[in-house]
Amino acid sequence: MNRYKKLWSLILAGVLMGTGIATARHSATGRARPWFAGARRTPYSRIISIGDSLSDLGNLFALTGGDKPAPPYYEGRFSNGPLWVEILAARLRMVLVPEDQYAVAGAYTGPGNLNGAYPGMEDQVLQLLDNHPQGLDPNALYTIWIGANDFFATLEVVALMDPSDPAYQQNVAQAFLSMVATGVANTADAVSVLAAAGARHILVVNLPDLGITPMGTGLGPGMGPFLSFWVDTYNGALDQALDALATAGVATIRLDSAGLLRDMVSEPARFGLVNVTDQGVYAPDPAGYLFWDPVHPTTEGHEVLADRAVHELLKFYARKRAPRSPRALLGHIKRR
Repeated sequence: MNRYKKLWSLILAGVLMGTGIATARHSATGRARPWFAGARRTPYSRIISIGDSLSDLGNLFALTGGDKPAPPYYEGRFSNGPLWVEILAARLRMVLVPEDQYAVAGAYTGPGNLNGAYPGMEDQVLQLLDNHPQGLDPNALYTIWIGANDFFATLEVVALMDPSDPAYQQNVAQAFLSMVATGVANTADAVSVLAAAGARHILVVNLPDLGITPMGTGLGPGMGPFLSFWVDTYNGALDQALDALATAGVATIRLDSAGLLRDMVSEPARFGLVNVTDQGVYAPDPAGYLFWDPVHPTTEGHEVLADRAVHELLKFYARKRAPRSPRALLGHIKRR
């Protein structure tokens, strides 16, 4: 893919080759060897996902006995096909392990879930740690995409407020400010906990622009820009929190889903899309649709996100100070 040509030249020039490579040990001899040695060379040992419906590969479906989401949703996913993390794995020529997929639709950034008594992000992280009491795999890629359900819960709170109250606008702003502070702190805490437990490759996806989804545009006049404003506020605070962690030695790979979604809506042809406003779930043929339902992308939208994730991974490891760069990454990108 031509867009990676410059990054490949950096890698070939030795930026990645000169960095430290994580090592694994022979269980019998105790001697160190490169982590990528062996029959299966992959850029990461595994991909572990944490988040909500944008990354849930069927956990809520299983927890609800197959009730949610129901057809025509695809095999327990909140879309009409594979999600971005699956496509990313395919691009890297990796195979996802179901036990490594912790994301649950409806998850809040803290404990709890919009759909009921199901895991939130905090619960997912604790379960991951419980499953790996000896520490997390430093050669795995950990993905975190979370926060939208905190927004939805705040919208429900705001809907109960009285618009005739003189303090209405102040109360609305305070509700969203509180949500931003809590959601960002929870996400930063999750990153810190993962890193402290041994994670070294953490990809954080920010909030998509909910204001330009069918839900956002359908809430009434002014609500789309209103949501977009608070998404930007949230994402700005998240960037600041992740910058602070980077300064403290915990670097993260970042993917700007809000900016990418805006690009897809403003320039659909550039991404092979033909409809960026309607819901594909109601279309006889959803090919070329960006949105599957009010807030979830189609698998075509997820594919664009996965490609951008590959780009961000390459860009991150092209930096000389990138920790423990996966040297095999270059050779395992699956070109379309």
